[in-house]
Amino acid sequence: MVLNSPAPYARSTLDNSPLAANGSDYPCKQRDGVYDLEGASNFIALGSTQLLAFTGSAVHGGESCQFSITYDMNPTKDSVFKVIHSIIGGCPARGVKRNLLSDPNGKNTSRFNFKIPDHLSTGEATLAWTWFNKLGVRHMFMNCAPATITRSDGSFRQHANDGPENDLNKLPDMFTATTLDSKDLKFPNPGSSVETNALNAVLPECETRTDLGRVLSSSTADGKLVGTDYSDTPKDCVDTV
Repeated sequence: MVLNSPAPYARSTLDNSPLAANGSDYPCKQRDGVYDLEGASNFIALGSTQLLAFTGSAVHGGESCQFSITYDMNPTKDSVFKVIHSIIGGCPARGVKRNLLSDPNGKNTSRFNFKIPDHLSTGEATLAWTWFNKLGVRHMFMNCAPATITRSDGSFRQHANDGPENDLNKLPDMFTATTLDSKDLKFPNPGSSVETNALNAVLPECETRTDLGRVLSSSTADGKLVGTDYSDTPKDCVDTV
């Protein structure tokens, strides 16, 4: 599966493989020319409804996705992505038990909507789609896209007394974790914009990911952050980068 809308960075070199298990291509599937625009231009007004769509057919039973934002134009492992929309179960295809009919160029996955919160600042940003598959070997998939965030009238605005990072920090961090086989993932902190397609989704059991950078652990009981080192990570927990 690859991101189709919004138009991704470097579409010509974007393949449908997951992120490397050792984290070497995090974020955004690092490769030569990873942030080349290749004509991609996504102008998005604050608060407007936008389309999230994909190309491909290997949906691996779906599971859960998030759509996140950073104001870094060339994100690195040190960039912080903040969640603007979570889809619990049924992503990238609702109601599909395994895969769609094989077609790497297919456009028959489900379509989803997302909004850029209207309290964020305008300007250049990077959007990220992340997906955790339900069937087969557990993987994290990640594609990124350029975005120009505007006001509803197409103009730009920066907050008078602070930068975009202040309002951005009100949003939860993008989630990364080890997920359970054949279970829909329930994000411990999905944010306020959520589509739920799986009522039996479960919180993940985690394995420490030292390869992706810093770790924040959170309890599966309530999703509350409990620490930033590995020593107090509970048995059932979440790893985020």
